[in-house]
Amino acid sequence: MILNHKDAIEFLVGAADEIDFNRYTLLNLHALLANNLLADLAAVGRLRNIAVGIERSVFHPLDGAAAH
Repeated sequence: MILNHKDAIEFLVGAADEIDFNRYTLLNLHALLANNLLADLAAVGRLRNIAVGIERSVFHPLDGAAAH
């Protein structure tokens, strides 16, 4: 996880002059941060289509549909 954060920071610093706050940047950051951490490898760098859960926690994130 620490190395993923290092890679994400290097991505942002290396492209600081050209980078925008857009879908490309967000999905690439997600791919770098989630690298080797998700059970579903196809989910890395993609928008979720399933509910998020936090293992062994009573916290339940809001349903993404409520934000639309």
